[in-house]
Amino acid sequence: MTKLFRHSILLMAALCLAVSCKDNAIPSDELGTDGIQQGKIAYDTVKVDIRPATGDTIDVDEAVRRGLTLSSLSGPTSITHEPFYIIGYVKGFGSNDSEESMKQYGNRFPILSNKIGNRTLQCYQLLNYRMTKFQEMNQLQIGDQIVVCGHIQNYGNTPQIAGGYLVTTDNPANPAPAPLNVTLREATGDTIDLDEAISIGFSMPSSTKDPASTSTKSYYILGYVMGFDAQDTESNFEEYGNRYPILTNKKGDLFMLCYRLKGPNNKSFSDMNQLEVGDQVVVYGQIQNRLNAPQLTQGGYLAASTNPNAFARVILRESFDEGLGVFSIVDKKAASAPVWAHIDPKNGVSGCVRATAKINGVVEEAESWLVTPVMDMSQFTRGARISLTQYYVGDKADRDNLLKILASTDGGNTWTQVETTDDIWNDGTLPQFQVVTVNIDQFVSAQTQIAFAYKSTADKAFTWAIKNLTISEPPF
Repeated sequence: MTKLFRHSILLMAALCLAVSCKDNAIPSDELGTDGIQQGKIAYDTVKVDIRPATGDTIDVDEAVRRGLTLSSLSGPTSITHEPFYIIGYVKGFGSNDSEESMKQYGNRFPILSNKIGNRTLQCYQLLNYRMTKFQEMNQLQIGDQIVVCGHIQNYGNTPQIAGGYLVTTDNPANPAPAPLNVTLREATGDTIDLDEAISIGFSMPSSTKDPASTSTKSYYILGYVMGFDAQDTESNFEEYGNRYPILTNKKGDLFMLCYRLKGPNNKSFSDMNQLEVGDQVVVYGQIQNRLNAPQLTQGGYLAASTNPNAFARVILRESFDEGLGVFSIVDKKAASAPVWAHIDPKNGVSGCVRATAKINGVVEEAESWLVTPVMDMSQFTRGARISLTQYYVGDKADRDNLLKILASTDGGNTWTQVETTDDIWNDGTLPQFQVVTVNIDQFVSAQTQIAFAYKSTADKAFTWAIKNLTISEPPF
C-alpha cells in the first residue's frame, strides 16, 4: 500500500467519523425480531463471533432460513455443501435413536433456539468438541449459549445440523475450549469496539509528538480486517514483520491503522501465517490521534482472532480453489485418466481436488498420491496438525485400506501410515464435506512430507475430495 493510499485511508476515517452518529448501535432496520442483526451476531450476545474459512457465522434464524431453501427429499440437494458456525441457545435435548448412535455420538444431542425462542434447530448426532462422544452429565444445560459447526440439512421440511460438533459454550462447567477464550478486560482499560476507539482518538489533540495525543490507558479493541499496509522501513521487518492490518468496524464505514502491530505472544507479524481480509480480531494497545487519524500506536499486539491460524505457525496452506498449488501427483499405478483432478469453484461452492478411479463409468485398478513438498518443521515445539475439509464416498469396510494419509520424515524415502479415527470421516454415503483435524506430532522433522494416497481395486473405486488444507504447529 502506498503512502498516498495510506493517507487517503486516514482521511476517509476522519471524514467518516465526522458524519457518523455518536450512537454506535446497529440501526433498527438491520435487526431481526430478536434484536440480532440478520445473519450476524450483535455485540451484546457474545464477546467475539466465530467465522470459519468455509462459511459465515450465522444465528439460528439464518440457519433455519437456509435449511428451508434446500430440498426436503433425502439426497445431496437437501444438505449444504459447506459447514457453518451457528450460534444459539440450548432449549432442550433429544436422544440418539439407536444403540449404534449412542456408541459413536453419546446419549443425547441439543436442540437450539434463537434468542426469543420461537425457532428451533436440532443438532442431530452432534459430537462434542475434539470429536468425542457427547454425554449427558458433563456438557450443557438449558439456557446455555453455544456455537456448533456443521452442515445444514432439510430433513422432511425440518432444518437441522448434520455431521456437526460443539465448538464452544458459555457454560463454565463445560470443558469445551473457547477458540477465542481471552478475557476482553484489562486493569488499565475496557474492551471497546472500533467506533469507540476512534471516538477516543478524536477526543485527544492531533499531534505526532505531544504526549497528550496518546491515551494513558491501553484497550482491547474489536474490529474486522479490511486490508494491510507494509512496514515503512526494512529495519522494522525483523521486529514487527512485513505488514500490519487496517481494521474496520462492523458496518465498514470507519477505519483504523494498527501501526507496527506485533503478532501473538509479542512475536513479529508475518504475512503468511497470520490474518486474512474479513477476519474478526481483537488488538491490544494505546490509541493515538496522529494527524487527525486515530490509530493503534506502536507497541500493540494481536490478542485474539477468528482465524485459527493466527495463533499457529502455519507451514503450508492450500484452498485448492485455483488448482493444485504446491502439491504434486505421484501415480504408483496409473489409470486411463488422471485419478486426482482439480474441480473448479461453481455456483458459490469453493473448489477442491478429487480422486476417483471410476473412469467413464468403469472401475479401474489404480494408485495415485497427492503429495506435499518437503517441509522443514524443525522449529515446531508443540507438534503438528493437518486441518482440512474432506469427504469420501464408499464403504467403511475397505476405507482404511484404500484411502490413506501417509507421512515421511526423510524427504519421501520411507513412508508411514498416519493413524486416523472414524471421527475424521463422514459415513461414506453422501459427498458431505466436513472439517477435520489430523494429529501428525510424531512426524515433525526437518524433512516432513505428507501424502494422501488413493487406491482402487478392479471392482471397487471410492471418491475422495479435499479442500481448505492447512498444516501448522498448534497454538498451544
